[in-house]
Amino acid sequence: MIRATAAPRLPGLLPLAAFVALSLVMAGAVVHAASKAAPIRPSFNAYFPSDFTDAAYQKDAVSRVSKQWAVRGGLPARGSKTVIASTIARDGSLVATVVTMKSGSKEWDDAALAAVKKAAPFTGLPSGYPQSKIEVHWHFSAN
Repeated sequence: MIRATAAPRLPGLLPLAAFVALSLVMAGAVVHAASKAAPIRPSFNAYFPSDFTDAAYQKDAVSRVSKQWAVRGGLPARGSKTVIASTIARDGSLVATVVTMKSGSKEWDDAALAAVKKAAPFTGLPSGYPQSKIEVHWHFSAN
């Protein structure tokens, strides 16, 4: 219970002692709530062209990138993500890699870009796929 004695009150205002005490309690509650927040959980998704339906190829490419993804600090804010657009040639070589969305953390963005580059070369595209290359979007999210 907050109790202030002999403090003049203005209508609609808390006495100074009560205001200070309430502010400290609220600040403690915010710090306490923040300390109980769940840690950021990194997640990773890959998006292939809709006409590229080879599930085994997709699974292999995702596995290669996920094995290379290592973040050593510099986590972005919860809800942030990095998007890497890459072009994979028919022979599996990485033709282009561009960061199309930044997370706000240079370390996170650099780790995402490095993961895609280190995963190359990928397996060659399936012989039945008519295009000479595919564009894959890699999403590295902080949830």
